Amino acid sequence: MGWIMKYKKILIIIVLLLATFLLYCYNDTRKKDMYIVDIKVYDEDGVEIIGEYKDYYSAIMDGDIIKTNSAAPIINYYCVKVKEGSQFTVKFYFRSARHYKLTKLEFVNAPENNYNYIECSDIEKQEEDYIATMKIDKVTKDNHIYKIINWYDENDTKHHFSEMGSNTYIKGVYFYISDQDDLSCKISS
Repeated sequence: MGWIMKYKKILIIIVLLLATFLLYCYNDTRKKDMYIVDIKVYDEDGVEIIGEYKDYYSAIMDGDIIKTNSAAPIINYYCVKVKEGSQFTVKFYFRSARHYKLTKLEFVNAPENNYNYIECSDIEKQEEDYIATMKIDKVTKDNHIYKIINWYDENDTKHHFSEMGSNTYIKGVYFYISDQDDLSCKISS
């Protein structure tokens, strides 16, 4: 009977170690450093344009994808339907659970593999949020995705926005280019 208790204890220890390992792999504690809580887009007249958060792969394929049972992270973009050539102001709302100070951001304007790096240092603190404001002069089919890559703290230390399995992230803004006059239609799900 003593050997059964001994193997039970070993089995319990193995299960606890495995559970701890799995929690570590899928729980991204770096999200507490700095994360996006919201994105707002305004036209040149200062009127807010309402969009919706969509998974990146669903957004680029216009919803025509098959969901898989995967531990892959969900990468959401704030999707807004716009006319080509329009100007916008985008406000990114960040929060840090560890009370880091946000001083600068690096974006990548990523159509396909043609990366243009954009720096944003227009950042203000408002209560517990940092608000980064970026002006976009002209949205075209070549510059319609703005993805946040890195952020900098008060010591000018660079931190990378990365993803871990089974977590949900907001990574940027995605402008749907529309040639229609009526842009009130909802982005397809």
